[in-house]
Amino acid sequence: MRWAVLLALLALGACKRESKKAEPAKKAAAPQDDSPAWLVGTWQKGSAQEWLLFDPSRGQVAIVSGKPATMKSRGKFKLVGRYLTLEFTRPNGSIEAIDLVVAPDRSRLAVEEGKGFYQRGSPPP
Repeated sequence: MRWAVLLALLALGACKRESKKAEPAKKAAAPQDDSPAWLVGTWQKGSAQEWLLFDPSRGQVAIVSGKPATMKSRGKFKLVGRYLTLEFTRPNGSIEAIDLVVAPDRSRLAVEEGKGFYQRGSPPP
């Protein structure tokens, strides 16, 4: 009788060990990179002579246009998920906001109203 109880306990322990081994290891979720550092560089508006230049460390953005390139506007940006809002203060004190949607691969910034897009591009001349 003792042997039967002992064998039953050993079998039960072996089953528990095997079931723990059979559980798939949980993978840690990949951390989301919410840092705006990927915005650094030049973003050209379609084929026009207009670019966005970002300074993520200060949360600032500038619009540069023309040939030779000159600064047209300077403002701030807010990045929330796939949405980027640019805010520029006009000389009369009003604020102009441009809403952009970030492409999943972060290669393009589309204007929400369908008025074009900005794509990572060559620097201004």
